[in-house]
Amino acid sequence: LGHATGDQVIVLVAERLKSSLRSGDSLARLGADEFAMMLDDVGDPGLLNTRLERVLASFQGPFRIGRHSLRLSAGIGVAVGRDGASPDDLLRDADTAVSTAMQAGPNRYHIFEPALHARVVERLALQAAVPDALDNDRFTVQLQPIVGLVDGYPIALRPRLRWRDPATAPFPIERLREVVHDADVAFRLGEWVLATAQREYTNLMRYQPAAGALSLLIPLDARHLQQAGLVARVSALLDQLGMPAVNLMVAVSEEALGGDSELALRPLRQLRGIGVRLALARFGSRASSLAALHEPLFDALILSRGLSQGLQVGGRGHTLVRGVVALAEALGARAIATGVDTPEIRDALSELGCLYGIGTALAQPMALEHLLPWLGGRLSESGR
Repeated sequence: LGHATGDQVIVLVAERLKSSLRSGDSLARLGADEFAMMLDDVGDPGLLNTRLERVLASFQGPFRIGRHSLRLSAGIGVAVGRDGASPDDLLRDADTAVSTAMQAGPNRYHIFEPALHARVVERLALQAAVPDALDNDRFTVQLQPIVGLVDGYPIALRPRLRWRDPATAPFPIERLREVVHDADVAFRLGEWVLATAQREYTNLMRYQPAAGALSLLIPLDARHLQQAGLVARVSALLDQLGMPAVNLMVAVSEEALGGDSELALRPLRQLRGIGVRLALARFGSRASSLAALHEPLFDALILSRGLSQGLQVGGRGHTLVRGVVALAEALGARAIATGVDTPEIRDALSELGCLYGIGTALAQPMALEHLLPWLGGRLSESGR
């Protein structure tokens, strides 16, 4: 809409924030779209929460600029004054808190706690260990089979990142997603995983040609979807592997589709156009909706780990899984469960009509030397 419109939006935002002020409060603009408010006499937690809710409520109505009507959201980070804290300390703490608020979704606020700063400092230290691990070959990629819950027959392989020597690792591999979330190193790490998985898949085909019927499930995040030339790179990968496009399945989560799902769906349509299959991952997680299913793009719905694990605690878990499986069937897509880590979860999913899954109760992630005999036995047993 242009810089002039952007400037008008900033003015309107400032006016709405100003309307939330009382005598003794202050408002300042810190940067492009960042404001700071200093609220006076809000020592009572209930009063503070009321004031914050009022600020968020000021963003509910549209911002009208000429012929345009815009809807905006806000994230608020709160730092409460304390003895010995400088203005810089409070701004730093509020900035830390606003990151947490925005991760939780639009129109949220988060009140800073000292433990939050400690977690941020720890996370930054752990993030710094990731590039060092890449440079020093401390990671490895194993392939984990996706199998039928009834017959145990493998249908696909999913790359799993592992420490080469877990005993000397700076943190457990289970924390990796948390550590690199939204960090610049996440893209580099993802690229390395993809390249290594491709190499492992090529080696697998060399020693076990019958495994050529298996799909390779490759996860892509938002940065991959936004990268120019994605489809050309995937086409080159297929040529390099000698793999039919139908044997490659690209998995994206709704979080990766982001706010502008149309922009993210465009490269997915192009991938589908060259024959690549698509999977909507982490379906049933907090970010899930049906928005991405309005057109027939996805060949599989990958159920979130939480849905599978929820089968162990009763409640509505069984109803939710049954509903997602029925939705996948109605869309002509496979339902693939994750987190199938116990025989009880496996059996419950099977009874609810879910035919495929991935988890330690079905097959562990394996290095190539262990995967080859595992696949050889099952492919020969099936007679396929």
